[in-house]
Amino acid sequence: MTRHWRLELLCEDIAAVLHGRALTDLGEEPACEVYVLPLWAWGPSRRSVGRKDIDRANPSERLDMPIRLQWDVPVVGRLEELPPGGPTFVTSSSGYEESARVPLSASRPVSMVTGIDGARSVEWGQPLPIPVINAESFAGRTLLHTLQDQARTAYWSLLSHVEDSAQHFLEPAVRSVTISTTNDPSAPPVLDEQQRSDLVAEFTFGREGAEDSAGMRLIERCLDVRAFTRVDPQMMMAMSIRRDIRNAALSRLGDPRVGMRIREVANDLGLQGTDEETVDKVMEAYNDRNGKARATRRKVRHALELRPGVRSIPFTWEIEDTRPEARSLFEAVS
Repeated sequence: MTRHWRLELLCEDIAAVLHGRALTDLGEEPACEVYVLPLWAWGPSRRSVGRKDIDRANPSERLDMPIRLQWDVPVVGRLEELPPGGPTFVTSSSGYEESARVPLSASRPVSMVTGIDGARSVEWGQPLPIPVINAESFAGRTLLHTLQDQARTAYWSLLSHVEDSAQHFLEPAVRSVTISTTNDPSAPPVLDEQQRSDLVAEFTFGREGAEDSAGMRLIERCLDVRAFTRVDPQMMMAMSIRRDIRNAALSRLGDPRVGMRIREVANDLGLQGTDEETVDKVMEAYNDRNGKARATRRKVRHALELRPGVRSIPFTWEIEDTRPEARSLFEAVS
């Protein structure tokens, strides 16, 4: 069967990063046989995924979906250190609830693995390749170095996916906030093109001097073996990025997360401005509608301040040339 190609790319990148890290954890360069365990099996999903697993080229066929494998040993290690019966995996993704032992002792594809109790077997839709590399040979050492290179490339590939997705999801988020604050679908975005570009870069790569970013933290969550129990990698990343980039845009604007709903209440009441009486009336009406999800006076005021004519969104210029004549020229044209 055919695999879901977008998921296959993401799964390959996740596996490459984890293989590279496990190889690094071995310490000094090994001089023995090294196994590399797969992190994904593939088969028809046992839970509903809508039309996601429909093969567009052949609608009568279903695409194989990823099944995350969790091993009881490091995913890259010395063959001599494996338990006598072979490594064991468990999985609980794509509707599969399996535990099985792989009789690993040489490089060969494994399409049938023995159940832990020895009385049953688990058959995947496609073979489960488990290579064993002779690290004493030149070809083996070259392959191990290739695994490290692939890990670095895969991490940047995942970051690139985060960046593209953040840019994709930021546009409708900014548009919805713009319409909420102006009531005008044709109004210019509340964040201009440069501000949106800066926000995506900060989301993906972090602020200057920061150790990580929202995008990097998301990748770390994807590397966790428990990440895909209920959703696949593509769905998890899309849901997380859509939510987090929207929250980042709201934070940049100083708008509370419930700001759009607060302004909707104010519009229904026909109220304008941010005077105490208006803020109190909007807060009371909002809290009556939303029960436990109550808004404070501060949140209501911040939400109403984003409306046109109340507070403009400043654009912060960074002037590197501090000479008096340069600043005077900037002030003359601004």
